[in-house]
Amino acid sequence: MAAFAPDAASPADAMAAGLLSPIPLADIVLWEAMDCAGRETERRRRFSAGGVNDASQGVQHTKERHGTMTVRNRSGCKPAGLTARPGDGFARTAAGRKGSRRMNTYQEEKEKVYTRKVRDLQKELPLFAGAFLRGIENYTSVLTRYAYAVDLRGFFRFLVAETDILHGRDVRTLTAQDLEQVRAYHIELYLAQQSLYVRDEREVTNRERAKARKLSTLRAFFKFCFQHEMISSNVASLVETPKLHEQAILRLEPNEVANLLDRAENGDGLTRQQLRFHEATRARDVAILTLFLGTGIRISELVGIDLDDVNFEDNTFLVTRKGGKQSILAFGDEVRDALAAYLRQRSEIAAQPGHEKAFFLSLQRRRISPRAVENLVKKYAAVTTPLKKITPHKLRSTYGTMLYHETQDIYLVADVLGHKDVNTTRKHYAAQSEEHARIAAKRIRLREDD
Repeated sequence: MAAFAPDAASPADAMAAGLLSPIPLADIVLWEAMDCAGRETERRRRFSAGGVNDASQGVQHTKERHGTMTVRNRSGCKPAGLTARPGDGFARTAAGRKGSRRMNTYQEEKEKVYTRKVRDLQKELPLFAGAFLRGIENYTSVLTRYAYAVDLRGFFRFLVAETDILHGRDVRTLTAQDLEQVRAYHIELYLAQQSLYVRDEREVTNRERAKARKLSTLRAFFKFCFQHEMISSNVASLVETPKLHEQAILRLEPNEVANLLDRAENGDGLTRQQLRFHEATRARDVAILTLFLGTGIRISELVGIDLDDVNFEDNTFLVTRKGGKQSILAFGDEVRDALAAYLRQRSEIAAQPGHEKAFFLSLQRRRISPRAVENLVKKYAAVTTPLKKITPHKLRSTYGTMLYHETQDIYLVADVLGHKDVNTTRKHYAAQSEEHARIAAKRIRLREDD
């Protein structure tokens, strides 16, 4: 192997120039042992890409307000701008380049899978319903179209099975003229039926939020048909939205957060069967929990992270938000240490074909699934807070609450969490915490002491 050129801009540049062979992922502490003096100019990097957040310091970097941030590791030397790549060590990432956008392997495969599902569902729907799904393609995600297709299939099945207007008809032969017979009360009957019905010999239930979503689908569908003059009236607009009751926001208190991470680290409280696999998954599990609690990302964003989405130079990583929007988020030192510890172990795992780029792997050496992450969180939460049903989304709520309490900046919290509407953030994270509830409870006395 050729020696590293002392005048090279960075190890990544040297690799690109063929002066340095790829460096194993296990050497994540890499560059700490290298001479830092020649990299003084590399110590600070100006963030020119919009939407980079340093939540741990309450600082927001946007296109209007550029910030400069220095990141150092425990040796005092900043890593040389490297990001994890499968198989060939580290290389510079394109994630933070201004104007760059790419779809990672997980999102790309997800798009293909759900595109096929939508096409299969269209075969079970009337032709004019297919026209609706194609008509909204330019401004909706494939997951939205899939949800619409499922809801429409259920609605048309109800019409031909439970109503007198289209009873016994083949759904696929229905026309827009047949839709003219539908009245608002038919939609109301459909929503009532969705509360509890039997499908394929099993009971299916839908709560108020699920029914509200189904009504939203029908409103969009009838509006499209009305605007395109397929029908003469939009009866779905006459149906009132089901009343939505506020749900208590469950989150972890600071001591519970520490206990959760400790349990994942040492395995206390796990069953004998769970302990059999704990040593193999400990670093990964701690990294996942720490990433949830330290950045507030969604479960879909976590499982979709690729190796080259993480940039240890400036402690940032790329996530794909709901709707396909990509954001660059920052993480703190605790998250960095947890990711680094897992990455050393990850470098020794030969992933299954097609999963080489995945950051988090299952025991089967495949990209970890959302269900596996849910079970992982449930396992540790059950022995930490048995009275709380903690899910990955509750960890996201915990992060949002902690960030709001530290900064009192609801707009910062909304931006970091990727909320389009700040009112959504305000409703969830400006509410009273359990600590406040306990204080209030102690102030009220029902009887005087004897």
